[in-house]
Amino acid sequence: MRNKFADPASRRIFIEWILLISVLIFVGAVFIGVHLAEVKRADSVARDRLKTLTDIVADDLQANVETIDQTLEGVIHDYLSGPDATHSPSELTRRLRALQFAHPGVFPYLVVNANGIVTGASLPVLLGKR
Repeated sequence: MRNKFADPASRRIFIEWILLISVLIFVGAVFIGVHLAEVKRADSVARDRLKTLTDIVADDLQANVETIDQTLEGVIHDYLSGPDATHSPSELTRRLRALQFAHPGVFPYLVVNANGIVTGASLPVLLGKR
């Protein structure tokens, strides 16, 4: 039986095909490597950007909550500081309403006495209710 690659021309064609396939595999591997590196870089950039935005939003929320806390402590100190504290519900309602306009995402502000009755509220309809 004759060897299929005994002829030099067929051997040369076979080697050319093997080299072509090898080069294509190598080029494909390079493209895949470059693509994966770019995907990894883009993912890293996106994660860094989201981390920065998360930190900014967290700092902003913390500052807003601290501001609201200090403001409410001021309301409590001004109007409910002791047994002889004199306060008018209309003045307290005005101040709480101003707070609600300053921070629109917060539910209505309420000041409740020891009996559970609303003595001050940012919404006047809530005054006197339990």
